Amino acid sequence: MIQTARPYQADALAQIRSHYMDGVRRVLLHLATGGGKTYIFCRVLEGVAKNGKRAIMAVRGKDLVDQASQRLFKEGVEHGCLQGTHWNLKPNAAIQICSVDTLYRRKVAPPADLVVIDEAHLATSDGFLWLATQYPEAFYLPVSATPHVKKGLRHIAERVVYPTTIRSLIADGFLVRPKYYRPSQPDLSEVKIKNGEYDSDGLSEVMVKRAIVGDIVEHYQSLINGLPTVCFTVSKNHSRTMVDAFNSNGIVAEFVDDATKPKERKLALERLEAGETKVICNVGILTTGVDMPFLRAIIMARPTRSYNLYIQMLGRGTRPYRDKTNFIVLDHANNIEEHGFIENERECNLDGVTKSKGEEKPICCKQCYCYFLPSENWQEKNPDKLQTPSRSRRDYDCPECGCDNAPAGGGIRIEETEEGILTEVTPFELEREQYVFDVLRKARMNVERSPEKKWRGWAFFRISDKYGEDYAKTQWRRINKEIPRPAASA
Repeated sequence: MIQTARPYQADALAQIRSHYMDGVRRVLLHLATGGGKTYIFCRVLEGVAKNGKRAIMAVRGKDLVDQASQRLFKEGVEHGCLQGTHWNLKPNAAIQICSVDTLYRRKVAPPADLVVIDEAHLATSDGFLWLATQYPEAFYLPVSATPHVKKGLRHIAERVVYPTTIRSLIADGFLVRPKYYRPSQPDLSEVKIKNGEYDSDGLSEVMVKRAIVGDIVEHYQSLINGLPTVCFTVSKNHSRTMVDAFNSNGIVAEFVDDATKPKERKLALERLEAGETKVICNVGILTTGVDMPFLRAIIMARPTRSYNLYIQMLGRGTRPYRDKTNFIVLDHANNIEEHGFIENERECNLDGVTKSKGEEKPICCKQCYCYFLPSENWQEKNPDKLQTPSRSRRDYDCPECGCDNAPAGGGIRIEETEEGILTEVTPFELEREQYVFDVLRKARMNVERSPEKKWRGWAFFRISDKYGEDYAKTQWRRINKEIPRPAASA
């Protein structure tokens, strides 16, 4: 149990209570994995109980009731679990942990003055929408490390408390930094997109190709080589394929999925920590509700268009542990290119997903495949010099192997404005232009092959997802000009 609050935790508690006192009843806590959300909501729950009030903690699914109960016991919070057969069934306890699906199915709403919602990014189901109507006068505290939901979270939140960033948590030693590598990129151009995500069947077909599987094993051997590792895969078939590939190369690996019993999953993680197992492959089962501070490497063999899922996968490695100062990320899924570094965390928008702000694009070293930000690389080598918005400094020498990765022409282009003033055109702007060019080229190539698809809209949203809606709007005229309408609709 944490005895005293960290400064940002104390600040978060003060902000939450201030909002409640001002009449704002629904306050969302946005805090990174490993930042101590449990400590914060447990202190709020304790306050409710001490004041003679009642509270519920709503989670998704029966399995998470037990996990939530263990977290509350660890923080010394007395509570009951509202499940008929649960060993901690205490109907008279002031604080109850409930499965929202069970409440919704039975149409039962236990009395509560406060509703805590764990993993609040999941609170768009019918059960949570129903729950929000059952407590119109209660105070709400939804919590999430990834509250980025296209449908928005206004039904459970009016304000957001965002006390610190991932970057600050790393700088202060509360989290450890990732070391990014991108050894290979899969060709996903033929994989269909359904409901905003890659089609799992088509994705699995791409990712089980021998060349990709072999590349993952090879780079595990050269960059990780024995460190406790979790590999995220697309499907059960893909996961088993990866396990077979690791084992056939003398790397002890095993596989867990949604059919693996909790006890067996726990034993598998204990073997990983002990070094008996080197790699655990899984299909979306080790993304939330599990702490693995001993983890030293993550292999992303699952491409995803979901920013939330990407953050959840990498969040498994950020917790400090003994002499651990960083963890390795092998991105064989093009996820870093899609979503950027987790340090460039997006702020929550209660009305929908917040777009990225067009941050500096990471560089992938052409020699060792390490990913790094040239501006941060420069700053680390020049700690006494401050960067200014008008003239950003960048260093393209890889921080791992020293290889020079400067773009052609040195990476900086100076242009003269109409007023005759010299301005700097950064590599970020050059790379953004290249990205728009590639998107438009792909759209033009596909107009005749798939005329039913609205390629102009596709191009707009690809650019918007990458660099923000405002920038995409500046490209709309160009999109209309360069992407022809299909012949059938011309």
